[in-house]
Amino acid sequence: MKISILSSAYILRHTLEESIEKASEAGYDAIDFFASYPHAEPRVIDKKSREKLRILADQHGLAINQIASYGNPTTGFFAEMEGYVTAQIERLEFAKDVGAHHVELVPGFTRPDLPKELTWKWAVEGHKRIAEYGEKIGIPIAIEFEPVQPNQEMWGRPMPPNVYDLKSLKRFIDDVGGNCQANLDIGHCNIVAKGHPESVKDDLLALRGCIIGVHCNDNDGISDLNLVPGRGTCDFSYYINLLNEMGYDRYVGIELEGEDNPIPAARESIKLIKDIMVKINAYK
Repeated sequence: MKISILSSAYILRHTLEESIEKASEAGYDAIDFFASYPHAEPRVIDKKSREKLRILADQHGLAINQIASYGNPTTGFFAEMEGYVTAQIERLEFAKDVGAHHVELVPGFTRPDLPKELTWKWAVEGHKRIAEYGEKIGIPIAIEFEPVQPNQEMWGRPMPPNVYDLKSLKRFIDDVGGNCQANLDIGHCNIVAKGHPESVKDDLLALRGCIIGVHCNDNDGISDLNLVPGRGTCDFSYYINLLNEMGYDRYVGIELEGEDNPIPAARESIKLIKDIMVKINAYK
């Protein structure tokens, strides 16, 4: 395993180009581009600029691991879905141009006015189209589950995500098939495990061979706070050990959304995660 950082950690203070430099200085092996303005919004970065980003990362000794998708995930209505599919195809093309390995996606939410089975069906249909396009250009998609949280409401009613835990993540990947894999968010696992990581072990093991990306952040076990690892309740040693036993050998991506003090936060994060990896001989 190696360690990457999402450029979103730096987005309040630094440009994408500066984020590449800061990630290298902090000792990271790779950077994940946050697919939102002013960082990696594909519609405002032309081919020449994409090539410059790829070269810049290489000059700083960084791989570009992942394009982390951002936007309002579709609930399945036709216009929403068409716009969402188009946006993700643009991100797949962007990933190819900058040399990224894959694109990470969150497949939408249910609505209180629609049957859950219908939003699931529409989400699967849309992601099949995205995955098929990615397969044509050699870029896989990695689905991330979004846990149910207290603030997810529409019209005063709960609005759970379509893919909300490890079981539904596996089902969604199986339903989409083909070029569709998993992005495991350890912080999200901490929420669904409610502080007991062994309770999700079997569900994690069911994803063996499907995981191509990992996000790493901390929280209180209730809400997705994107804290620096070690500042919340997540047992990172447990999850990284298990990933290692499962044969996962790609990047663990530190995800710190819009840090006020990104440089010390990035250094603190990599130290904790790298120490865990080194201790079990997983950092390679």
